[in-house]
Amino acid sequence: MQVLIRIKEISATLLGTKKLVLAILTIVIISQWIFLPVFRETQSQFQIAYSQQSQQLQGTCITYDSIENVIRISCNYSNLTDIDNQLQNPDLLHKESTNGVWLLNAGIAIEKGATLYINSTDTSWLKIAADVGEDTVHAILVLGSLKIDSVKISSWDPVANDYVRFKFDILPSRV
Repeated sequence: MQVLIRIKEISATLLGTKKLVLAILTIVIISQWIFLPVFRETQSQFQIAYSQQSQQLQGTCITYDSIENVIRISCNYSNLTDIDNQLQNPDLLHKESTNGVWLLNAGIAIEKGATLYINSTDTSWLKIAADVGEDTVHAILVLGSLKIDSVKISSWDPVANDYVRFKFDILPSRV
């Protein structure tokens, strides 16, 4: 106990209480600045490893309904890479580039209790294909959880190789 009191006295006399608090806060801020990116990278790697392991344990929790053109997800955890690995059908989901650009040509139904993550671990942009002439759209139906973080999601016209364009560039007046 005397040693602890002595350390406090020495610290207070050397730095002063305010300087000591400032020094501790500075150390905490610098350590977060250094270690937070490392933690995020580790967390992303853990999510991918967990996803791969859970898919092996759960069996087939990602299926395709060809009648409704819908990918059904019942996994506790899944992402676009899991869907691609399970279905292995580039007509439904195709990774266009190594930088995480995906083209989805089907709907997705996330069942109750399931979670789909669309985040920067494997995705930078999800393009959802639409057949403009046929008025075909692909919805994402969420009965479970959908977690989207740090990605771009847009409609896509594969024929024009561009965003889906509407008749009006500006929305009509709401008056």
